[in-house]
Amino acid sequence: ELLPNLEENSNGKYNKKKFVPLEYSSEKSSLVLLDSRGIEISKNYNIDIATEDIKQFIEERNGLNSEPDKFIHCIWYLVSGNRFEDDEGEYVKSLKSLYTNFGLPIIFVYTKDIGGNQGILIQERIQEFMEEKITFISILARDMETKTKKNSFKFEAYGVFEDDGLVKQSFDLAKKAIKSSYFNYMKNLLKN
Repeated sequence: ELLPNLEENSNGKYNKKKFVPLEYSSEKSSLVLLDSRGIEISKNYNIDIATEDIKQFIEERNGLNSEPDKFIHCIWYLVSGNRFEDDEGEYVKSLKSLYTNFGLPIIFVYTKDIGGNQGILIQERIQEFMEEKITFISILARDMETKTKKNSFKFEAYGVFEDDGLVKQSFDLAKKAIKSSYFNYMKNLLKN
């Protein structure tokens, strides 16, 4: 199921076992995404180890001996909260090599966006660390209600399954990666 992973809170500790491929299928195609959850900043966080672990995971899934239906086609980097730290920016820069080496698009997903300009500020902050334009999508995966002493505010879910939502944009961005993965797989089969 796609949605539970969109809002799961991390315990703030790096855990490579949290790399969870998400499979989403439509009538015409299927898409395998990597939700990079679990990669959050803490005292024990090591960017080099985290980057190596995620590269190794993708190499196992997208390597020469892997089946094409197991390939990762796209990476989601979930951003929740109202800040983006320098350490996160350095990690995000290290993810760029995944795009270069594997042709995997990276989509930055700002979760729990209830409006205002916080999503725009986070997007601008992430962009400071990247050389090329990033893909940034704001969503609210589930209906949400917040209460103050005097008022109650309800926000309807949006941004996941709409025509221009996260899943559709992920499919669109991953088409090239899917073609490239299949081409490389066939090329390597012919070599052997």
